Amino acid sequence: MNHDHYKESLQLLLYDELTVEEKNDIEQHLQKCPECRKELEQLQKFHTTLSSQKFIEPDSQLLREARQELRYSLKHSPPRESLWDWLQSALSSIFIQYKVALGGVATLTMGFIIGYVVFSPPNQPQKMEELASPNLSLSSRFPLSAQGDAKVNNIRFYDSDVSDGEIDFSFDAVTPVRMKADIKDDRVQKILAHALLNEQNPGVRLRSVSAMALEHTPPADDEIKDALITALTTDENPGVRREALRALQKFSFDDKLKQALLHVLNYDSNSALRIEAVNYFASTKSKSSPAIFDDAVRKVLHEKMQSDNNNYIRLRARAVLQEVNR
Repeated sequence: MNHDHYKESLQLLLYDELTVEEKNDIEQHLQKCPECRKELEQLQKFHTTLSSQKFIEPDSQLLREARQELRYSLKHSPPRESLWDWLQSALSSIFIQYKVALGGVATLTMGFIIGYVVFSPPNQPQKMEELASPNLSLSSRFPLSAQGDAKVNNIRFYDSDVSDGEIDFSFDAVTPVRMKADIKDDRVQKILAHALLNEQNPGVRLRSVSAMALEHTPPADDEIKDALITALTTDENPGVRREALRALQKFSFDDKLKQALLHVLNYDSNSALRIEAVNYFASTKSKSSPAIFDDAVRKVLHEKMQSDNNNYIRLRARAVLQEVNR
């Protein structure tokens, strides 16, 4: 018996599952082999540790619920398929039914129809504009042009029975569209705001908010302002946040904007943004009602004056407080 086999037999020795001859043989080996004796001692310690652990009795209510669930599962489990049913299923899968063939023809026809309707050439601007209008709500005066083939997805069948020669389904067609329009148009601003909040690419978000900041006349719709405030307080890119703050300067100072600026002063890790926020308060103090500088604003400015790690912010906050308190 080789050495490795002796080691494997140590577990059987502990459980008293060896024959008398095997037991005598391994005991003689243990007298000569320190390595196996050490291995046996470790196994004995391990078993002693396991046996010292208390057995946790399961809760009686838990056992009762488990048994009830087991009985319910056994009672409601589907019956096993008989040999005859299995044979019928196997035979039916071998022979192609007529409905399957008709379904294949209908699917192929549907593909041609979708290709003809959706992948129309770009020399049909009216159809392309109609395709873009439901999503973007663009007026016909905006010049639109297709920038690639449409993508068809989310096909939904309402009547898949093609035995009568007809099929009823719907699908979503997404087509890239190029648009050239006035930056002042509210609908253009809404598209840029949507890109600012939903685009994953930070470069696209930055270009969108930069374009919004170039327009000096504030849009009448609060949706644009809310989008800029959301970007200012939540966007992970400091460049996007800075451009959003720049774009917000064209709006009138109100409570929403005040709360956004306080958020920047309190939580933004970028010192340049905190500087712009405190400068915004400084430029607003002469144009706004004194009620704008309430206790909350004074408290934050006082904290920044004392504890901000940027020396300029501390000095600027002190100056704004002195002007407000006059």
